Amino acid sequence: MGASKLRIDIPRTLDENFYKDAEKIRNKLLMWRLKNYFKPIERREEVIEGIHPRLNQIVIPLLSVIKDEIIRNNLKTFIIKYNSELVSDRGLSWESDIIFSILKLEYQDKKIEITVKEIADEVNKQSDIHEDYLQPRKVGWYLRAKLQLKPYKTRKGFVLSFKDNRKRLDMWKERFGITDEDIKDEQIDGKNDDVNTTFEPLF
Repeated sequence: MGASKLRIDIPRTLDENFYKDAEKIRNKLLMWRLKNYFKPIERREEVIEGIHPRLNQIVIPLLSVIKDEIIRNNLKTFIIKYNSELVSDRGLSWESDIIFSILKLEYQDKKIEITVKEIADEVNKQSDIHEDYLQPRKVGWYLRAKLQLKPYKTRKGFVLSFKDNRKRLDMWKERFGITDEDIKDEQIDGKNDDVNTTFEPLF
């Protein structure tokens, strides 16, 4: 899915060892469930500040069932480090910047289509880490070759229709981990989400 090459360390087919390992994991999970079925769960609402909202959604249920404070702290440390890696990696991706800019302009302007020049201007306005700026011609190339989006030519230049590209825009939004809070630049629990708005896909 996308431009990446197939990884040589991942087998093309699954052998018996995979199914045996999967069965062991299922058995362990079932045993944990049986041992803890009647134990009350302390539902926690604590939010780890400075990380992506989706990561908080994943971590909060885990923190609710983990009783050991050391393990809880280790999990928090890991997720903060992981979040930093996501920010750093995706911050170097023009593709993610372009998708974020398209979605942000769609939310702000409420248009049915947008010009490639407007996308380029928004990317350059949002970017503060790239040494050079993207020209509209380069943005058009990224749209077609890398993101499989379909701009078309009009009197005002090449434009991108939100309706015609809706499914693929939503796919890239999910893959890059962009949330509605990112697009709207909303605050979380009264504090601004200081996380960079560009993230790699979680999975």
